Amino acid sequence: MLSSATGLLVVSHQRKEGRLWFERGAIVHATCPGLEGDAAFYEIMMWSGGEFRMRLGARSTERSVRSDWQALLMESCRRIDEARESGREPGSRRGWTQSPPSLDDSGIDAAFDELLEADLLKPPHLPHDHERITTRPGTTGHEPTVEMTMNIKDSLAKLNQIDGFIGAALVDSESGMLLGSEGGGGLNLEVAAAGNTEVVRAKRKTMGNLSLKDSIEDILISLGKQYHLIRPLRARPTIFFYVVLDRSRANLAMARITLGDVEKDLQV
Repeated sequence: MLSSATGLLVVSHQRKEGRLWFERGAIVHATCPGLEGDAAFYEIMMWSGGEFRMRLGARSTERSVRSDWQALLMESCRRIDEARESGREPGSRRGWTQSPPSLDDSGIDAAFDELLEADLLKPPHLPHDHERITTRPGTTGHEPTVEMTMNIKDSLAKLNQIDGFIGAALVDSESGMLLGSEGGGGLNLEVAAAGNTEVVRAKRKTMGNLSLKDSIEDILISLGKQYHLIRPLRARPTIFFYVVLDRSRANLAMARITLGDVEKDLQV
């Protein structure tokens, strides 16, 4: 939603499958077994665990979701809390008939906090349609994902050694999704990831309009107190590092060298 994506998010849970259609970040249609619209969204949000697959660009001819995404998240949090208080497993449909509450900014912040605590806003890497994880006979199917996650985590941890380091993230510029993060302090890296995705897209669009047959090595944004450094991966230009440094303590030249070395070692 924060990345203003258009596409279809398929959520598989046990033997059930839910589908959420997005149009420039807004949820327009949702389905799951026996339900559609807002009710289907709430049912999917109650599922614990599962698999995700994003089909970017896919559009729905139907519109069954009328509530905005803030209201949907708030109501989902309310239902999760109600299920826990009553001792029911999240996902039970009994007794939930209230419509989404009215929202203010504090309510939205509280909703995000609850979702973060429930790990609902921290999914693992979500593969695109052209990416498939294959497994060998006798394996559980989790080994490739775990190996890739550790690779990302180790690479981001190396950036923590840069002088003036505040935070770093690895971001998918096609969806705005945060693939991994390190540090951050008071900086919300998830919001930063979505926002800087637009920076990368805008620069690539400008290069295309100028017919520049070249690639982006890095993008530097100098603020009064911080440096924001963006570096796309050479092997996967759609994925980029985002690093935030304290300008008063950072050595920009050494930071770029370190980031380049880490980028070479990362395997995604």
